[in-house]
Amino acid sequence: MKLTTIKRQIFVIFVIFAQIFSSQMCAESKSEDMNSKFQATEKNNEGIRYLQAKDIGKAKELFEEAFKLDGTSPEYPSNIGYCYLISNQLDEAEKYFKKSLNVDSRYFRAHYNMGVLLQTKGDIENAKESYAKAVNSNPSFPEANYNLALMYMRLGQKKSAIEYFEKFISVASPDMQQPVKDAKQRIIELKK
Repeated sequence: MKLTTIKRQIFVIFVIFAQIFSSQMCAESKSEDMNSKFQATEKNNEGIRYLQAKDIGKAKELFEEAFKLDGTSPEYPSNIGYCYLISNQLDEAEKYFKKSLNVDSRYFRAHYNMGVLLQTKGDIENAKESYAKAVNSNPSFPEANYNLALMYMRLGQKKSAIEYFEKFISVASPDMQQPVKDAKQRIIELKK
C-alpha cells in the first residue's frame, strides 16, 4: 500500500508541475503575443505617418511588417491594399482588401476601399454593395454614405440617393463643408 501512496503522490506532484509549467508557457506566450501586437501597432502608426508624407512605398513596407507581426487585425492588410489602390495597382489592392475581410468580414474600411476600387473599375453595382456594407458596419462613416449616395444616383435610384446624401449630411464632420454643400445641391437636383 505504501508503494501505491508514493505513486499517487508522485503522480500528483507531476500533475502540479505540469500545470505550473503549462501556465508559465501560456503566460510567456501571451506576453510575446502582446509584444507583437504592440510592435504591429507601432509599425502601423509609423506607416500612417509615411502615408501622410506621401511616401507610399515606405508606408506599405511598414504596413506589411505590422501584418506579419499581427495577422489578427483587419486594419493592416486594408492599409496595404490602400497603398496599392492609390498606386493604381488594382489587382493587388483587391487581394489585400479581401485578406482584410477574411480577418474581419465587417471591417468597414476594407468594404469602403473595395467600393472605391470597384468604382474606379466602373463596376457601379458592386461598388454600391461594398459601400452599403461599409455603411451597415459603420453608419456614421461619412465618406461611405456619400459614395453610396453617388452610386444610387448613377444607377438612377433617386430616392435611395437622397436618403444617403441626407445621412451623409447628418454625420459629416465640420471640416466637410464643401461636400455637405455639394450633397445639398445634389438633393435639390434629385428632387426635380
